[in-house]
Formats: sequence, C-alpha cells, structure tokens
Amino acid sequence: MTSRRAIDCWVNVTMGEIKHVDYLKRAKEDYFKAGEEFFTSLSVDECLADMDEAGVEKAILTVRVKDPSETVLDFARQRPDRFALAAHVRPTAGLPELWRLEDLAAEHPVVMARVVPFDFDLPPRDAQYYCHLASTPVCRVPRCRESARTPSIWTGSATGSHSSDCAWPTEPTRGGVPRCA
Repeated sequence: MTSRRAIDCWVNVTMGEIKHVDYLKRAKEDYFKAGEEFFTSLSVDECLADMDEAGVEKAILTVRVKDPSETVLDFARQRPDRFALAAHVRPTAGLPELWRLEDLAAEHPVVMARVVPFDFDLPPRDAQYYCHLASTPVCRVPRCRESARTPSIWTGSATGSHSSDCAWPTEPTRGGVPRCA
C-alpha cells in the first residue's frame, strides 16, 4: 500500500452487469489494455482491497439516476466513509431526469452529477444540456460534463484528448426543480 492518499472520482463497480457495447470493448482493449477482468463486478470488500493497495482513500461510484443500481447504492450505505456517488444524468430525458436526480441526492451521498456526451451522441455544447446545467444550484450537487475522447476509439486518430468542465452549486433556488402537479 502506498502512503499517498487519493480520491478516485470515476469508479464503476458493476461492469459485469453492463451490456458489452463496441465502444467499451474498444476502450478495454485499445485504451486500458485490459483483459476480461475489465468486465467484472466487484464486491465491497474487493473494491476496498483494491483501493487500499492503490492508496485510494475514497471512491466516487457511478450510479444511473434512472433505475439506480441497488448494488452501487449498497456500497455507499455500507461504507459511507469510503464511497460516495456520482449520478449519471441523461440530458435527453428532460425534467423527469432532474427530478430523479433531486430525489437521489436527497436520499444518498451524491457528490456529483455527471453527464457524458458520447453516451448520447450529443456535442458537448448541445442545448439539451441546459436543464442539467441550470439544476446545479437547485440540487446542491456539482455537475460535471465529461468530454473525453480516447485514442482511436471515437476519433480514429493516434492522439486523443480529454477535458471536463465542472460547476459548483451556488445558493439553491426555493422549492427545488419545478414539477407539474
């Protein structure tokens, strides 16, 4: 174990449950140079052992806002000192998705709302992100829009780029995200 302590802000513990889509297979092979263990789900104890070995003090686990995985939620329930949640938000789902984010953040340790443009084939500045961006102060959760491209997977080039932009909540608005009666 290393003496350096870190926070890993993008951990997927249920990769064994994910449908094997082409871009993930390519990421596994071309970017991560990983074997079949890439598509393995982890238990709480396995994840903690990996974290301790790597010097990771806390992990932020990805959980979908729509139909959140009970397995992922259980990690945060069992070890809130070591696990927090990043809510994966679909910008194409509109206000109902934001209401789900608000509910999830009220009940669980959500520390970030994450949007990944390539999951939805949307350019990073598409208007469908506006509701998500505006919800940052309402839900009191920072938002992060990831715009990573790994080499040869999405761009077809030998070089890739990676960027993300994050916004931190300011004062919350009254009454949360507007809902229809």
